[in-house]
Amino acid sequence: MVQRLPQRINKIVEDLERGRFTLNVRPLADRRDRDFLTGIAQQLMITILAAAATIGAIMLLTSDTGPMLTPTVRLYAFLGYALLFIGFVLGLRVLVLVFFRASRE
Repeated sequence: MVQRLPQRINKIVEDLERGRFTLNVRPLADRRDRDFLTGIAQQLMITILAAAATIGAIMLLTSDTGPMLTPTVRLYAFLGYALLFIGFVLGLRVLVLVFFRASRE
């Protein structure tokens, strides 16, 4: 490889002189890069789902209308609490993934 190095340098210089020097770059060729971007995309989607669930839960909890599930609990309030719990679990999952990744690096 070292013996061919002067030939390679000569070829690079000739290509530069003729204006046909090309460089191939593959930004996601490494599996670690793809895994990193996939992890970020998953965390972003879970964060959006958690935020949507929490906002939906707040809207349901503040609603004074809807059918009664029991004499004191409305169905929308019950669904709001369930959705709030789901949003909490999803948000907690994102936080655990963020801190777990930070401690691993």
